[in-house]
Amino acid sequence: MAGNGADSTIIRLDNVGVTYPGGVMALCATSIAFRTREFVVLLGRSGAGKSTLLRALNHLVPPTTGHIVSREFGVLGPRHSLRQHRRRTASIFQHSSGAAH
Repeated sequence: MAGNGADSTIIRLDNVGVTYPGGVMALCATSIAFRTREFVVLLGRSGAGKSTLLRALNHLVPPTTGHIVSREFGVLGPRHSLRQHRRRTASIFQHSSGAAH
């Protein structure tokens, strides 16, 4: 995928799964491609793995299976490519405290 200008895929997850210590599966093996000019919505019940998938994109939660491929940097994981990838992406986290402001 790296260097292929004909492909509109920006980042791809190939069978990415996350299992926490104790065997708690947070994300079943998932494959998805995010392409330029696409608008993507992740829907699911609480605990379905939406946040885990998003955190895995930047290895904030490291995948325990599969791999993530960036068009610009190739397979993410080596410290150098991951550091470069994180500089080019951003995450905004929303936390609901339940309190009125």
